[in-house]
Amino acid sequence: MKTIFGFILSVVLFLGATSAFGQLMIDQSQTPQQLVQTVLVSGGVTVSNITFTGASGSTGSPMIARFYNGNTTNLGIVEGIALCTGNVTGIPAPGSTFLSQDMGAAGDATLQSIGGSTSYDAAVLQFDFIPLDNTLSFDYVFGSEEYPEWVGSSYNDAFGFFITGPNPAGGNYTNYNIARIPGTTTPVTINNVNAGSYSQYFVDNQSGGTIVFDGFTTVLTALADVVPCQQYHIKIAISDIGDGIYDSGVFLKANSFGTDAVSMAVHYTNPALGLSAIEGCSGALIAFTTGSAVSSPLTINFTISGTTTNGTDFPTIPGSITIPTGSDSASFTIYPFLDGIPEGTETLILTVNLGCGTQDITINISDNTQLTAATSTDQQICVGAPPVNFTVTPSGGQSPYTYLWSNGGTGTSISVSPTQTTTYYVTVTDACGATSVDNANVLVNPLPTSDFTVITPICVGDPSGATYTGNPQGTGANYQWNFGSAVNVVGSGAGPYTFTYATAGTYPITLTVTSPPPASCVSTVTTQYVQVYPLGTSNCCEMPTPEAGNPQTLCGLTAVMTADAPDYPAYVGTWSVVSAPAGGIANFTDVHYNGSPVTVTVPGSYTFQWHEVNGSCT
Repeated sequence: MKTIFGFILSVVLFLGATSAFGQLMIDQSQTPQQLVQTVLVSGGVTVSNITFTGASGSTGSPMIARFYNGNTTNLGIVEGIALCTGNVTGIPAPGSTFLSQDMGAAGDATLQSIGGSTSYDAAVLQFDFIPLDNTLSFDYVFGSEEYPEWVGSSYNDAFGFFITGPNPAGGNYTNYNIARIPGTTTPVTINNVNAGSYSQYFVDNQSGGTIVFDGFTTVLTALADVVPCQQYHIKIAISDIGDGIYDSGVFLKANSFGTDAVSMAVHYTNPALGLSAIEGCSGALIAFTTGSAVSSPLTINFTISGTTTNGTDFPTIPGSITIPTGSDSASFTIYPFLDGIPEGTETLILTVNLGCGTQDITINISDNTQLTAATSTDQQICVGAPPVNFTVTPSGGQSPYTYLWSNGGTGTSISVSPTQTTTYYVTVTDACGATSVDNANVLVNPLPTSDFTVITPICVGDPSGATYTGNPQGTGANYQWNFGSAVNVVGSGAGPYTFTYATAGTYPITLTVTSPPPASCVSTVTTQYVQVYPLGTSNCCEMPTPEAGNPQTLCGLTAVMTADAPDYPAYVGTWSVVSAPAGGIANFTDVHYNGSPVTVTVPGSYTFQWHEVNGSCT
């Protein structure tokens, strides 16, 4: 069980180990048949009649899958097949977590007989094979959540590799378990391999950071002596014993199931993108291996078939390869051409004659297209405008894609607000390392200015004027003048304008300028004020127009003046004597009345003046 103390300790150690290890990756996209033929088998055998039994899922069984990226963990195996009595997706997790899931799957009679109790949640992979040499081997790791608490108990999940077929020593194997502790006939079990028993083959993983099982074995090798060219059956099985919880798993190393005969195996250079060579992206390394180093050069002839064309879909490969003296292998790598032709998945099949049969290896070649990056449309903005967004859309190549913009952005889009015209570049990189560059431009247009001058101050009824002095940023700008309550406005566009006001006051005039399309940038608003003075004030004098009347000839010494009345009642008129005969004195009844009577003292010729005053204006 997972004690509280164990949980705390494992968390501390896991956090300290995260820099050293990465993450095991689980790939559930392949069928058990594909897993055996393209992942497990190395060479020197032919396989058939592949079956798997276990719990069912929406896309296959959740109890079997391909794993990879094991080199970033402490498992000891880089890639292979995982079988689990729980859900395989729970395997990539720290040892401090707990994988215990009753899958509701049936047990297995063979495992029940060796486990000594009821079998639950059995994951059973089995198939027929024909060995092409006399020793069968493959590598594996067994792990369990029953470590370390249930060591020595009857709660031991069971697993085994059971072989049936001719025994070279005589008779036949019948469900003979070849999962044995090295150099012994003792089966590998939780009770037999642990911290106190054959500890050199045990890994205490309670504080591990990448594999969920509290303990697992080191990488072990299953071995069986076989008769070449005879048919065998193998059953690879694991199950819970006693209950359906405390899950266990077994990891089968990729390309390890085979014999010492000349074998072929394919290793894809970028397995994270799938088990195929991808045009212009990734390759396939084809390895030819013998069980031991050769004492003289060994030339292996093979035939080439499939739907691809040698020398057209990839560089020409010969029909043979030579393993040099002292070596046990030779290989070559093919890199398919990126031809841009939609062909679907093609195959390259290499066939080697191995005496009692042939061995085929199939290399899948997948289509690819040139990676391109397309950014959204260039944009125009005005100085000070809100940010604009650009998005890049990749096509072709192989996902996932990464993005790097010239401003440091790393997503599919950026939001920018430059103050000057700027070009932004984006580099898209696909999973193959191919790159494509595109750019997006922001044309930053300057704002027009709305400066203008006015004639001020003025008097009521006098003309004022407005003259534009700003920069419209091009011909065809739009000018939005607002003259308020001005009258007799004359002018258009940028102006100049003339106008008057009927009453005194202070009047605002505003102007907003919009630059010509397509920029159409809008200026700030400029306001100028016109001061309008009333007439008759010191700033706006209106001169009186006095009229004294016609000359008069009278009999007598009294006359009535006939001056015109002032233009405005506020005007003040005054009579005065300009000239008189000797001794003559003139007396006005009302010196300020334009029709005032006047009496003189002596006859003669008198000259009178009518003088009008408009405030301070005379």
